[in-house]
Amino acid sequence: MTCGMMTKLKESLKGKRFLVVLDDLWNDDCNEWDDLRNLFVEGAMGSKIIVTTRKENVARMMDSGAINVGTLSSEVSWALFKQHSLKNRDPEEHPELEEVGKQIADKCKGLPLALKAIAGILCSKSEVDEWKEILRSEIWEQNLNGILPALMLSYNDLPAHLKQCFAYCAIYPKDYQFCKEQVIHLWIANGLVQKLHSGNQYFNELRSRSLFERVPESSERDGRKFLMHDLVNDLAQIASSKLCVRLEECQGSHMLEQSRHMSYPMGLGGDFEKLKPLSKSEQLRTLLPIKIQRLFPLG
Repeated sequence: MTCGMMTKLKESLKGKRFLVVLDDLWNDDCNEWDDLRNLFVEGAMGSKIIVTTRKENVARMMDSGAINVGTLSSEVSWALFKQHSLKNRDPEEHPELEEVGKQIADKCKGLPLALKAIAGILCSKSEVDEWKEILRSEIWEQNLNGILPALMLSYNDLPAHLKQCFAYCAIYPKDYQFCKEQVIHLWIANGLVQKLHSGNQYFNELRSRSLFERVPESSERDGRKFLMHDLVNDLAQIASSKLCVRLEECQGSHMLEQSRHMSYPMGLGGDFEKLKPLSKSEQLRTLLPIKIQRLFPLG
C-alpha cells in the first residue's frame, strides 16, 4: 500500500464507526501490524477489527483474546458429508453406504474442506466396495507434509487429464481470484484441453470435488470468479512438481531453469528487473502477469 493510499484510507475512516474483517492472516510481524492498526485509530467509538488466522502467533499478536473456532462435531460432520456424498439419493435406501460413510466422515476430523473433498469423490460412486476402498486407504495414516489426507485421496482419484489441469493451476498465488474462462483458455493454449466444451467439463468436475470454490460476491456480468483454498493450492504445487511456479517464490536458479509455467505480480514496480532472471528459463511456456490487489502485505 502506497503512502497516498494509506493517507486516503485513514482520512476516509476518520470519525466513522466501522467493522473491518482481515481474513486468513499469516504475517506475524508486529511492526507491520502496528503500521496497519494506526490507520484505524481515529475511527469512532465502537469500531471493530476482526482477524481470522490459522497461525497461533498471529492470534497472540492481536492481544485481545482469541476465539478458537474448533472443528465440526460428529453429527454436523456427518450431515455435511451426507449432503455432498449422497446427492439425490435417499440415505435410508442405502444403509450400507451410511455405515461406511460415517466412518469416513470421522476420519476427516471435523474439517469441512476434507469432508467436502472426500464427498466429492464418493458422490459418483454407488458401490459399497468403492466406499470401503476409500475408508481403508493407507493415505489416512501417512505423513503428507501438511497436506490433508482427504485432499490427497481426492487428487489420486482424478483421471490423468484432470490431474494435469489441476496441477497447472499452481501457477496462481494463494487467495487469487481467477476467471473460469481464463483457466480454460490457458489449458487449451498448453495442449491440456482440445476444445472449449471439454475445458468447461473439466473445470466443473474439479469444482464438484471442492478443488475450486466459487467466490460468492462475484457476478455473472463481471465474470465469475473462483479460487483455491490455501491447502488445495499447496496440493497443486506438489502435484505440479515445481513445473508451475510463481516468480516471487522462486528460490535459486534451478527453479527458474526447470519451470515451464510461471506467473508474476504486476504493477508493484520494478517489473523489468524482476523478469531479468527469466533469461535462464529455456523451458518456459507460460508467463502470466497477475494483478494482485491487497490492502496491506500481511499474507
